Amino acid sequence: MRRHQQEDHSLAEQIQTAYVAHREVYGSPRLYVELQNQGIRCRKMASPPERVN
Repeated sequence: MRRHQQEDHSLAEQIQTAYVAHREVYGSPRLYVELQNQGIRCRKMASPPERVN
């Protein structure tokens, strides 16, 4: 597994842990702040582009 993939996997695990710790009611803005407070460097993801049919 490449380093970037390992980092993504680790971040996904940390997000899942924070989500479960907060009774699965946190949305992405709160999870982002939670990760920042833990010293985990990440950036907010932009909304996916709208699909055009």
